[in-house]
Amino acid sequence: MTPIEYRELCEGWEWRHKFQEEREAKYVAILANCSGNLKTRLRIEDVLGRNTMQQKKDIKERRKLLDQRKKRREELEQQDS
Repeated sequence: MTPIEYRELCEGWEWRHKFQEEREAKYVAILANCSGNLKTRLRIEDVLGRNTMQQKKDIKERRKLLDQRKKRREELEQQDS
């Protein structure tokens, strides 16, 4: 096996492993959300541990910004009417 073939083999294994983890996390999230015992919806990224506290804060800030923009747009549309 050449070094290039070995590298491609490793990349393929990593891709399959990542895909399998995401698929299993999706099933866990679906089951947990269907149970009705959670206050907030569980996401695949939460199951995989990809979201750190800083990322969650950034997401929350972006959502606030988008909400503010949406409200401004609605106000402008009402004024134009």
